[in-house]
Amino acid sequence: MSDKKISDELMLEPVTDSISFRDFKLICSDHETSDDSEIIISERTSDARPKLPPQYKVILLNDDYTSMDFVVSILEVIFGKSPSEAVKIMHLVHVSGRGIAGVYAKEIAEAKLSQVHKRARAESFPLRCVLEEA
Repeated sequence: MSDKKISDELMLEPVTDSISFRDFKLICSDHETSDDSEIIISERTSDARPKLPPQYKVILLNDDYTSMDFVVSILEVIFGKSPSEAVKIMHLVHVSGRGIAGVYAKEIAEAKLSQVHKRARAESFPLRCVLEEA
């Protein structure tokens, strides 16, 4: 990029061009005193956006023994679902055999899976969930 004249008093001049930031020097000229002031402006380029970690779906699996109330409770407590949203997901699990409880970064998804299994064991339910890459 070459110099850009913004007005009689302002000039925009590139200083560096890196992968993540582009720096510009804003030169402010005062024609009466022949003084120039410089300000460095950093512009984040679109190539520099941080890459999001891979996302994983936490999927609850249906079984014949875990109570519907317990599944709703898991969805509310561990996954932060509202009561109505938890009932909808529970119904989906009951009817189709599986339902997505949430989508998270791998470490968070693994922690949620562990919490579900721990609470289910503590209550003597065989509730299981699995992770799938989103």
